Amino acid sequence: MFKRALLLLLAVFLLPQNCLAAQTPERPGPRQVVLVVCDNLELDDLDASTLPNLYSFFTKGGVALLNTNTAGSRTRPDTAATVSAGRVALGAPQEILVYGSNESYRDENPLAVFQARTGIVPEQNNLVAPDLPFLIKQNAAGFNKAVLGTLGTSLHQIGLRTGALGDADLPGLPQRSMAMIAMDENGVIDAGDVSADLLQNDQRLPVGLRTNYAALEQQFQALQGKAQFIVVDLGDLVRLEQSRQYLQESIYDQERQRMLRQYDIFAGWLLRQLDPGRSRVIIAALTPSPQDLSLHRYLGLLGVRGEELDPGLLLSPTTRRPGIITLYDLAPSIAAYLGAPPDSGWLGRSWSLQPDSLGLNDLQSLAQHIYFTAMMRTPLVKGYAI
Repeated sequence: MFKRALLLLLAVFLLPQNCLAAQTPERPGPRQVVLVVCDNLELDDLDASTLPNLYSFFTKGGVALLNTNTAGSRTRPDTAATVSAGRVALGAPQEILVYGSNESYRDENPLAVFQARTGIVPEQNNLVAPDLPFLIKQNAAGFNKAVLGTLGTSLHQIGLRTGALGDADLPGLPQRSMAMIAMDENGVIDAGDVSADLLQNDQRLPVGLRTNYAALEQQFQALQGKAQFIVVDLGDLVRLEQSRQYLQESIYDQERQRMLRQYDIFAGWLLRQLDPGRSRVIIAALTPSPQDLSLHRYLGLLGVRGEELDPGLLLSPTTRRPGIITLYDLAPSIAAYLGAPPDSGWLGRSWSLQPDSLGLNDLQSLAQHIYFTAMMRTPLVKGYAI
């Protein structure tokens, strides 16, 4: 009996290490969130025949309309500042600038400019916001006292890293506000690329610049294993909208449909890169288009798919109305999923899912009701005042 036990013990010790390792379950890696900003994407664009990937995304996950209030205007800088702060906030009068070390900021190294202005020494692969001191002072002077970058800081507190890719640059006009969503309170994003390297010059196009999707996909794959929260700004529709006044409507419509098809292809590609059991993808139009603003249509659009999510309407304690959330609900929702602590200054709350709803169909009905009510309210109020 003793010899048998001794032989069994020796056999265990003499087993190859790989056999023992095979019996030990691997610890799952950290979760990941990818926020894809598709400003000017409309609810009416979601058609199964023309945009199958986006239609599938918004029908198979949680969806909501976005209350796009900020501490200022409904512009991309104020929108990005609000998401970054977890409460209504102010951006800059113009697009917020974010740079990497491979670029030039007013003929100088942007990392050196950032260090001179803030006293913070960034790493070589960081992205930085050189205008951070201005943004801090602007928000400190208002009634709101928002602190930008609290989402990034919350993630950094538990050792998670952030990244940003893409931009809405026009020739000679950098437009990179959405990258700020990934920065911390020091104005630093761990890694990424928001430079012209992700753009393609094409003089045959009315806008002249477009996203280089091959380069974007390559950079995403390089960043995917290094950052747990990644912001991707697909800026083509923003560029197009800003150039609309110079285009015939037929050309505008043609280009818009082409760009939407590219968005759709990228969405399908992105979902194939991620583990649906350890990640969530958010696709959102965070800022109303100038056309929508002129029609008093102030709502954005958001869909989320991934781990533990069924089709349905998103519900936030902030609004307490199924299918409507706020910009400042994004930070606590992203942090909660990634296991990061909430910031004490956040006014938003983490969303949940109302699974018994019809998702996209309910959302379309809700949007029609809201827009009809808003359209009728203005003439009624005017008539009463007269």
